[in-house]
Amino acid sequence: MKNLKKFMMLLLAVVLFTSGSCSGDEDFMLPTITQTGENTFGCYIDGKLFYPRDGSGTLGSPSTNHTVSWIGSGDNTYNELEVNNFQDGKPINNFIMHFQTSSENLLGEYIWQKSNFEDGIDSYDHTHLFIRAYDYKEGIFKWYGSLKNSGKTIITRRDGGIVSGTFSGILTEEGGTNTVEITNGRFDINTFTIFDYPFP
Repeated sequence: MKNLKKFMMLLLAVVLFTSGSCSGDEDFMLPTITQTGENTFGCYIDGKLFYPRDGSGTLGSPSTNHTVSWIGSGDNTYNELEVNNFQDGKPINNFIMHFQTSSENLLGEYIWQKSNFEDGIDSYDHTHLFIRAYDYKEGIFKWYGSLKNSGKTIITRRDGGIVSGTFSGILTEEGGTNTVEITNGRFDINTFTIFDYPFP
């Protein structure tokens, strides 16, 4: 009985030590799907969790120095959601979702089209997604983009400065045939506060 009690105490100590010493992705979870401007973003890429992270590095010079940004053209012909991981860049360093729209009301389903891996006025005039992701086998970063009908984004709210939605699909390596899968994507952005919101 004493040995069993000692074993249980030892097991408890190991569990407490292990859970207390975890760091990295173990401390983060995919955010719940909300539509209240919580300034959340998350998705899986080939099963690995991607979320925004503040930092000092650019890791490939994203188009903005903000961790998460929502920008649009003055004439409302397009909007873009950009998300960065400025710490280690893994599994994604730079994420840009381009929405081509003719009105300020973005609600609805957006089917991804072929990406030209450009944002802003240099982007194709249709909805697409492209990312700079880490290839764990080769140990390098690569660009991946959407193809026609390879995925979709659903905007569930767009009013009062709040943009919320979900997304998923397949992206293909630029100039190649390798693919990655984006699953369980969700975002809930307050466009008035997102530029100053912390993502530790």
